[in-house]
Amino acid sequence: MTMIKLSVLTGHTRSVRSVAFSPDGTTLASGSLDTTIKLWDTISGTEKITLTEHNAPVNTVAFSPDGSLLASVSEDGTVRLWNPTSGELQKTLTGHTDWVWSVAFSPDGTTLATGSLGNTARLWDVVSGAHKATFTGHRGSVLSVAFSPDGRTLATGSADETVRLWDIINTQHCKTTLTRHQGNIYSTVFSPDGQILASGGSFDKTVRLWNPANGSYKATLSGHSHRVWSIAYNPDSTILASGSADKTLRLWDTSSGTCKAALNGHTGRVSQVVFNPDGDLLASGSADNTIVLWKRVR
Repeated sequence: MTMIKLSVLTGHTRSVRSVAFSPDGTTLASGSLDTTIKLWDTISGTEKITLTEHNAPVNTVAFSPDGSLLASVSEDGTVRLWNPTSGELQKTLTGHTDWVWSVAFSPDGTTLATGSLGNTARLWDVVSGAHKATFTGHRGSVLSVAFSPDGRTLATGSADETVRLWDIINTQHCKTTLTRHQGNIYSTVFSPDGQILASGGSFDKTVRLWNPANGSYKATLSGHSHRVWSIAYNPDSTILASGSADKTLRLWDTSSGTCKAALNGHTGRVSQVVFNPDGDLLASGSADNTIVLWKRVR
């Protein structure tokens, strides 16, 4: 896969922590240390709306599967749900006792998962906003959350150097603990086909691949010279993108584990990477206050 820099989106005044494409690919959301969320038109690159209700850095943003909601989590301890068309705040969810770092919607859009510096992950009912469950067991901040494609498992990555897999349908208990990383685990993601779980490590500077069915270790992707902040699969599970504090993005062939390309376009840490729904665009948010859109060249 070859990708070239398409455009640079500017407007945030501090580090961009998170980026997310809407399910139809027409909108990109970004969350920043400047406490704002911005919604961008992916065709023109213009800013559409700025959301300003958070009063502390916005750590992660995520669209619901049908695109009707945008979730955001912040160091102000809240989870917020927005109408991404109008920018109207729909709900504010409270209950975490510390910064909220990570958020993800379940595949059916009915449940929201959040991870906190309070060492817990929580599940919420999207319609009512009610708290459904709290997962405890990590001995460090929960920095990433990800649902499996079938919606039956939640993966959590933590500052305690572990990834945990939770049964969220039957027992709501931890099924497996994965322990090969060193340092914070800022990103966990399932491949769209559900066959692989990928996790990004900080001190070990690697991406590790696991079999989520039994927790067995499969491979290590090495090449970054600094901590891995974010990872994302393309829609057909053939390419994994990673963003690092070494200011680069890397594209990995998931079948061979080889690095297909290293992308240079940022002057600061790459905090998050995400593919659009058809895999032709890749967005990267950075500590240099910008978002870069990369286009696939066929």
